[in-house]
Order: sequence, then structure tokens, then C-alpha cells
Amino acid sequence: KQLYSNKYPFKKHTDRNLLLAEDNEDANIWPSYLAEKRIQFLGSTTRDAGINVTDVICAPSLQLINLANSFIEGYESKLEKKDKVLEIKIDGGFSESIQYYYVHEKLKANFIKCGYPIDRAHETSYKCPENCNNESPMKMNERVTETLKSIRAKYSDSTGRTMVVFMDKCLEPAIRFLIKQPLIALELYVVKKLYEEDERKKIEK
Repeated sequence: KQLYSNKYPFKKHTDRNLLLAEDNEDANIWPSYLAEKRIQFLGSTTRDAGINVTDVICAPSLQLINLANSFIEGYESKLEKKDKVLEIKIDGGFSESIQYYYVHEKLKANFIKCGYPIDRAHETSYKCPENCNNESPMKMNERVTETLKSIRAKYSDSTGRTMVVFMDKCLEPAIRFLIKQPLIALELYVVKKLYEEDERKKIEK
């Protein structure tokens, strides 16, 4: 959450007040303009690196969904309209708390109304028991683990899928030991590209 700031308002979709009215807790924390641009740049460099992103999955959070949308905008920025097919799969299983889980369907409906590219058909990968007001750290780990297992099982017969998942940093300990494959060194590519861009500007001056 270090990326977020309350200094910058949303830049798009004038009807986002609907979202703010429905989620007062998140409304107090605005994604910063810098964070949106960084994620958008990450999306474009992901495409430039030849990484074929097939799915964008996101926890039910105003900030994270907004950043996921920025990633897609960057990733598809050089594509024709007919080729812009990525949609955000809002998954309650990756909620940072049980309270967020219970509002994920309402949040999803609101983002659809506001014109975001939301996958309407995607169903959350984990079903929490009804009327569960508290969740222990152990139960949270179980929820995240079962969510990942469900996603893997769902796409087990697919090849060449690359998923980008947006979730709160508090869930990192729960997923760290589940990731078996080494991470792609995309950040190094991004840094290199930024350096090359700076050098080009110096030469032009």
C-alpha cells in the first residue's frame, strides 16, 4: 500500500462517485497518479518483452482494481480495438479480509456499471461459509491456498497461460511458498528500458 496516496483523484470515469458511495472504507485511500502510470508502464513493457498475458485476476479492492485496469491499458496500448480482449477477473478468494470477501459481488457490479473491463462470467474461486465475521490467520492462509488450487485446477488443461494477479501485500506470506516457478526478471527489463530512454533524451539535448 506504499504506492497509494490521497492527493490525486481518479482521472477517468466521471461516475466513479457510485463506487465511492458503495465502499466508504476504500474511498479514503486514492491510487496516486504515479502508481497508475508505473503500473501502466509495467503493462506496456510486459507486452514489449513478449510475455503473453492471458488473465488478469484481482482482489476486490478499489485501489487494486484501478491498478489492474491501468496494467491492461498499458498492455493493450499498441493493439487495435478488436484485439483488446483482456478483462479483470475479480476474485473474492484473494480478499485481504473476510469483510472484503462478502462485498466482492457488489463491488464487481459497481465497476461494471462504471465501464471497467470486468469479466462478468468469472466466479470467485473460493466459497467462504456464510455469516463468518472473523477469520484467523490460519483460515486466511487456507482461503488463499484453496483459491490458488482452484485456479490451477480450472486451467490445468490449458497451455501457454500467463496470469497477472493483483492482491494486497498482507497476503504475500500466504502465497510465497506456493509459487514453484522462478519469477520473470521483468523488473530488470523495465529498469534497463528506463535507463536507455534517459540516455536517448541526453543525446537529443
